[in-house]
Amino acid sequence: MHTPQDVFDAWAPPGARWSPWAKPSLFFGVTALIPEDLAAPEIGQELSPSWIDRVPKDAALVVDMPALESVALGLALAARGHAPVPLFNTSTNRGEILPVRAAVAALALGADRLRALPSRGDGLPAFLLDSQRLVGRPMPGQYDNRWAIMPQDFPSAAFLGSHGIRRVVVVRPSEKGPEPDLLHVLSRYERDGLELSQLVALNGKTQPLRVAGGWWQRILFAFSVARRSLKRNAAGGFGAIIPEMTANPRAFG
Repeated sequence: MHTPQDVFDAWAPPGARWSPWAKPSLFFGVTALIPEDLAAPEIGQELSPSWIDRVPKDAALVVDMPALESVALGLALAARGHAPVPLFNTSTNRGEILPVRAAVAALALGADRLRALPSRGDGLPAFLLDSQRLVGRPMPGQYDNRWAIMPQDFPSAAFLGSHGIRRVVVVRPSEKGPEPDLLHVLSRYERDGLELSQLVALNGKTQPLRVAGGWWQRILFAFSVARRSLKRNAAGGFGAIIPEMTANPRAFG
């Protein structure tokens, strides 16, 4: 039996160092799962890229992959002593723009594997994102669960530094750079002296990541999020129904 709280506690152990940053919103979708959902996801039972063993011992990881791959990679990293931290600040519902139901099932299935690990929660953090989080064209009547990250969703550079972390490695599916919301976060890390690099998940190729910070970066981030008109729900996370258009576009109400 999987309950949202049990699954969340497996991924964010109470009292563990990085658990305060884990986002609970997507875990509420566990209650909507059916047996077929739990049989469907392929969460990478044997996934263990060779580059995991080469991750510097003073690096935090930001896994910016499609949601299902991000969960799978998080489990593989956990098996090697890392602490996966799910930052999926979204929700699932009928008519969702961003398909995340399979990721919810993967989180539920992965909880059993995490509980079996001898120690968890205090290793090098691996912050899990969905690289598709801003993808999709909203239409009236759909459930807009696209989402964005904010600087406050991550520990400060000072907090990371207090735990011996001197660099941040962004794991991406290709050499294409991150979305503006993540660049905004990274620009602050760069400003505060953390070394940045990007790693391609498929082959482990790593290259330095340079982020030009400053006022224009903040404007780009704000514009990128605003133009997508992301929807917040009553719980504070992302996800809400897009209103239907009225018959008279000039009418109020």
